[in-house]
Amino acid sequence: MGKKICIYENDVDKAWYDSSTVVYSECDDKENSLKTVKVVFKNGSTYLYKDVKVNDYLLFRESASQGKAIHRIFSGYEYEKIKNS
Repeated sequence: MGKKICIYENDVDKAWYDSSTVVYSECDDKENSLKTVKVVFKNGSTYLYKDVKVNDYLLFRESASQGKAIHRIFSGYEYEKIKNS
C-alpha cells in the first residue's frame, strides 16, 4: 500500500494512494511558506490541513500507510472539513 503516483504541476504536488482510507492528497508549494494540504478520503470526506511543514507533508505522502500517518503526522495541525458537493 502507499503512494501509487505523484504529479507536480503549477506549484501543486498531487498524489494518489493505494490506501484503505485515503484516495488523494494535494499540497500547494509556495516557496518559503507553510503548506495547505488537501486530503480526500474514500468515504468522500475532504479536509484541508493548514500551515503544514513541508517535511510533514512529505512524511505523510511517502508513508506505507496514509491512514496511520495522517493521525500521527497531522494531528497537531489546524484543519477544516470541506463540504461534499
